[in-house]
Amino acid sequence: MGLSKEASADEIKKSYRTLSKQYHPDVNPEGGEKFKEIAEAYDVLSNPEKKQKYDMGGGDPFAGGFSVDDFLRNMGFGGNPFGQNFNQQQRTRKAPDKILDLVINPVESYKGVQKELKYNRKVNCRGCGGTGGDKKVCGKCNGYGVIQQTMGTNFFNQIVQVQCDVCSGTGYQIIRACNTCAGSGLNNESHGVNVTVPKNVDNGDFLRIPSQGDYYHGMGFGDVMLKVVMERNDNFEKSGIDLIYYAKLNALDFYLLDKPITINHPTGELKFNLPENVDTEKPLRLRGKGYETNMGVGDLYVKLSVNREGNPTQEEKDKIRGIVN
Repeated sequence: MGLSKEASADEIKKSYRTLSKQYHPDVNPEGGEKFKEIAEAYDVLSNPEKKQKYDMGGGDPFAGGFSVDDFLRNMGFGGNPFGQNFNQQQRTRKAPDKILDLVINPVESYKGVQKELKYNRKVNCRGCGGTGGDKKVCGKCNGYGVIQQTMGTNFFNQIVQVQCDVCSGTGYQIIRACNTCAGSGLNNESHGVNVTVPKNVDNGDFLRIPSQGDYYHGMGFGDVMLKVVMERNDNFEKSGIDLIYYAKLNALDFYLLDKPITINHPTGELKFNLPENVDTEKPLRLRGKGYETNMGVGDLYVKLSVNREGNPTQEEKDKIRGIVN
């Protein structure tokens, strides 16, 4: 543990806490054996009777028996994270997720939708079966993928495991690379999945599709994580559980003809007349026409804008002035 014989109980405990966090299997999947050694050392040094025997060089400090499971439970780690085979069983690592954008519009979110998603993903190379080509065991790490380095001062030396810089942690070196994958053991392929997008998804939400991502050697296929990107479409916009509609009117319809506004709402066509006093800076509100969720039903807000498209001819303007005057 990098401690002198004169180390105090607090120093021993502090060193144990630091090293156990560094090599705990939840943090360092390769640190299992080292973690066990640290746990055994602390069991001795934290017990005055065992420590005295150890300092005097006599007796077996582990004669009373040492249970990693019991020790970890007492220290609050919940037992041996490796189960019964602490020294042989390596923790199963999960392949990383592949993150893709899923573009939908407010109407699709309102109803829910089926979408076909196509993308490229990495798969095991068919040319070499994923080996990458002819290879040999790495001479620097002897196939382990990691090497040991000594770090620290003379009094607090620590032996740490780092990824081998020669083989990049694979444990082998390519002698003759596969022509298909150039030694990577992986190829890109076009892939498609059908996605069921539930109702009321919103911008920034994530949907998971298991085992449809990239292939990683020793870990299999990762998952696909779809990030929802909401885009305005058909003048609709989503705002929480409310639906926003942008209505464009020409001056004639707005000021003189009082034409009703027609909206192709997701539930069907909506028609309504403008109120007598209208302020285009304030949206009109139709209650209960927003998204139906477990949190309640939202509203539909209609934002009005007036443009000059479709203005009357000069002759029509003169007639209008005559009527007004």
